[in-house]
Amino acid sequence: MNKLVSIILPTYNTGRFINDMFMSIIKQTYRPIQLVIVDDFSTDNTYENLKILIEQSKVKDITFKIMKNNSNIGLTQTVNKAFNECNGDFVFLSDHDDIWAENKIKEQVGYLEKKEDTVICFHDRKIINDQNTIICSSEYKYINFKKELATEKEVLTKKIRYSANTLCFKNIKEANLIFPIPSDIIEHDYYLALCFSLFGNIQYINKPLIEYRVHSNNISGNYALETTNGYRNYKKIIKKNKNRSNKIIKNDIVILEKHIKEKLNRDIQIKVVHDKKGIKNLIKQKIPLFHYMYIQIILKKKFSAL
Repeated sequence: MNKLVSIILPTYNTGRFINDMFMSIIKQTYRPIQLVIVDDFSTDNTYENLKILIEQSKVKDITFKIMKNNSNIGLTQTVNKAFNECNGDFVFLSDHDDIWAENKIKEQVGYLEKKEDTVICFHDRKIINDQNTIICSSEYKYINFKKELATEKEVLTKKIRYSANTLCFKNIKEANLIFPIPSDIIEHDYYLALCFSLFGNIQYINKPLIEYRVHSNNISGNYALETTNGYRNYKKIIKKNKNRSNKIIKNDIVILEKHIKEKLNRDIQIKVVHDKKGIKNLIKQKIPLFHYMYIQIILKKKFSAL
């Protein structure tokens, strides 16, 4: 018999897309599943839609736990609340506006069961827009990411991929030390990748097992530049990403090093290495209009070609 899988699904004002995400979980080829949904005080019809979807779903070997926060407490705290309800041997994190491939759970669980020394794994993903149109069929090919295994040194220098919506970890006993995630951490997915890497390997599956949705409400720094229209918007994104990066370095690194020392009794030193002398950084900072044209002509063409 298969081992139980728990899926953490945090939601917030995602009534437009929640049906697609919910149904992609229902259609999974793997069973049994425990779906833990925590709505972070949505002001649209997200929570009500989910309750209807649960009532209408006639599926075997899927149990549901759905809760709604009394106020908006943020993503990290919502994930912590959901983890407290997870009983599975494997735990998946998910985004409320993505779409999972039907074999996602089967692929990741099968992979982790074969790799005894691996505690967490990530995978490739497709990029879609708000119309469900695929705009990039492989993130890993686009960014030329070819790793199969991440070393602890690479994790500490952040030379890895750590997208939460592609994450699955073994629910080892140390998970109760890793959780709850500190509430003031900005990148909770990096926190999880780092902490779990202290107890085993991080591995990557070179298959796009989800469709990651990019739209105006969730657009990430990874693809905001490639999908932006207009030089003015480009400059805003550059500034926003720079401010966020500086905040992460000043905020998260201090919290992570202190937290891991206190909770996991490990002395670590995170050192994020930036290629400040690289040609891309030079034209981005010194000749931003040229870099904007480079994105429009070269990167957008490559992005849409994959």
